[in-house]
Amino acid sequence: MKRYFYFILASILAFCGCEERIHLESQDGKKLILNAMLSTRDTLHRAFISFGTMDDILPAADGELECYVNGELAGTGSLEFSDGKPSGIPFVAGIRPGDKVRLVVTTSEGYKAEATALAPKSAEILSVKTDSVTTQLPGDKEVKDYIRFRATIRDIPGEDNWYRIHMMSDSRTILVALSDYSQFHPEDLGTAIRSHRGPVEVSNYFDPLLYKGLSLSKEEDLSELNYFANVLNIFDDKSIRDSEYESTLLFEANNLSHYNGILYLYPKTWSGGDRFIAKCSLMLRLASMDRKTFNYLNAIQFERSELSAPIVGQDPIPSNVKGGIGYVCILSETEYVIPFPDFEIK
Repeated sequence: MKRYFYFILASILAFCGCEERIHLESQDGKKLILNAMLSTRDTLHRAFISFGTMDDILPAADGELECYVNGELAGTGSLEFSDGKPSGIPFVAGIRPGDKVRLVVTTSEGYKAEATALAPKSAEILSVKTDSVTTQLPGDKEVKDYIRFRATIRDIPGEDNWYRIHMMSDSRTILVALSDYSQFHPEDLGTAIRSHRGPVEVSNYFDPLLYKGLSLSKEEDLSELNYFANVLNIFDDKSIRDSEYESTLLFEANNLSHYNGILYLYPKTWSGGDRFIAKCSLMLRLASMDRKTFNYLNAIQFERSELSAPIVGQDPIPSNVKGGIGYVCILSETEYVIPFPDFEIK
């Protein structure tokens, strides 16, 4: 095990030494930062901009974006704000595997940055089996119930591939009946009173391809502080080349509870007698990416870990933005939907 640890450590050091690194080279010490991770499964995307100096990251006051797909203008967007703070630039564009996407961002100060990315081929999720398991994961103080997802994936044949596997949630609370004193209106019937769609936390502890079982501490650590825990669930196909593999992920069953869960959503307010149907599902996504994007995510993971400070003094973060710094990439994602039973709230 110790020998394997030093082999991994040497690989990290080699990676940090050869990858492109972010530098601030503009004469005024200020550059436009552009970051975006696009997905072929989504049509609504969001790019994030700010300004970088030698000492700080500064918010952008404005920004306009143009998205070109295969040379044609496909979408535009403007910088949005939430509670007075920039929250990115939303834009709508359909992206398919094989598409070439170019993002161009300009600001009223005269800054302009752009980046081009190619959507790779997409892999396959052949099936997903679900069952239950009760276990105590490292770092937990008690035994918990988990839903275990065993996803059979098929590697893209005949080439080197890099992947990420993760899960999303989709939750909606539908108004189905009104009380005499309801705060809602008849036109609200059948509509989603609350909805949420976003990533959910899963554990890769039982997947040997994702979790290597290494830690710098005496005990196993599943947090992002442990680089080897691979909380982003990225992997290459060296050990599964041109074959199928069953990946295992755990989702805490208590998170499905309608009392304190993240999937079944209660209405924020409602009158006695109103009735709702809470719907939820999890979507398992397998994302294929190019090698540079894999290195980017690996660098982010490394930078967040306890390995970063003592080993590397400069961030080994790739950049592919012209006229600025940052990284724009596309994940070609395959999605498998796992529905859960509806829950009635009354």
